[in-house]
Amino acid sequence: MTVIDLPTRQARRPRQPLTEAQVLALLERPAPPEQAAAEALPAPSGGSPLARRMKASKLYVFTLPKAGTYFLAELASRLGWYHSGIHLGEDHYLDTAAQSLAENAHNPSAVRRQQPFTRTLAELPAGALCVGHMPPLYFNRPHQAEVAVLACRRHPREALVSEFIDFRFRRDDELVRWIHPRTVPDHLAAFTLYLRQHGPVMADIVATWVAYHQLRQSSWYVRTRPIGEYAAVDFETLMGADPLPALRTIARAFGQRLDDANLLDLHARAKAADNKTKAVGQRFPIPREALWTPQAEAAYQDLGMPELARLLGYPG
Repeated sequence: MTVIDLPTRQARRPRQPLTEAQVLALLERPAPPEQAAAEALPAPSGGSPLARRMKASKLYVFTLPKAGTYFLAELASRLGWYHSGIHLGEDHYLDTAAQSLAENAHNPSAVRRQQPFTRTLAELPAGALCVGHMPPLYFNRPHQAEVAVLACRRHPREALVSEFIDFRFRRDDELVRWIHPRTVPDHLAAFTLYLRQHGPVMADIVATWVAYHQLRQSSWYVRTRPIGEYAAVDFETLMGADPLPALRTIARAFGQRLDDANLLDLHARAKAADNKTKAVGQRFPIPREALWTPQAEAAYQDLGMPELARLLGYPG
C-alpha cells in the first residue's frame, strides 16, 4: 500500500472526559461505508460532483516541496475538482491563475497576496481545490471538516536537490536571487549554502507532514471530530513505472470506483498536461549525486534529515 506506515501518536484528550459507555461506543463504532461510485467520470475542471459525494466539500493538496504538487492538482481536477490556482500559505497565498504558466514558473512572488489562510479557505468555493506545503495541523475544526486532504511525500534528499535546482535556474524573483549562479557561481558551494540557509524551512515542512500523517492514523483523532477524507501517497510511486498503487489509494479515499485502465488513462493525461513544475526547461550541468559533498552531507545531518527521512518511511 502507498499509505505510509508510520508510528501512531496519541491524539489530544478531549476537554470533557468521556464516560466509560462513550469510550466503548467509540471503540465499537464501525468504519463508515464506502462512498457510492460515480455513474460517469466528471468532466475535467467542471465543478465537483465528486465533492458532493464526500464528507468534505473542498480539497487541499498537501505535499512536500517538489513532490508532485501541481501534478496531483491536475490529477484531482480530472477526477472532478475545480482547480482554483490557489497556493496556500499561512499568512498569504499565491494566485497562480492570475498570470501565465511562464510567469508562474519564473516569478511566482508576483501573485503573492497577503491574507490569513483561514480567510482563503473560507472563500474557496465548494468543489474547488487548492495546493500548498502548509500543514493541515493549522486548520480549525470547521476547515478540518470541510476540507479533504491529498498528501504526498518524497525522500528529503531528492526534494532538496530538486528545489535547489528550481531556485537556482527556474525562478528569477528576488526571494531566490541569493542562490543564483551569478551570485554564487560554484554549484557545489551553492548547494551547501542552500542547505544551510533554506534547509531549516524544508525540515520544518517535513516534520509537520510526518506529524499530520501520524495524527491521521489515530483512531481517536478521526472518530472524535468531523473530519474530511485523507489519502497519502509516495511521489516516486506516483511518477514511476507502476503508479497504480498510488492511484488506487487516491480513488479509494475519495469514493471513486474506477478500473485500472481508467486510472492509468487519467494519470497519463495529467502527466501530459502543462503545469508550473514542467516549465523548468533547464538541465542541471552536473550529476545530482555530485552535489552531496562532505560539506553538504554535514549540513544534511545537522538538519536532522536522516531521522525525518526514516519517519517518512525511507532510508536516511
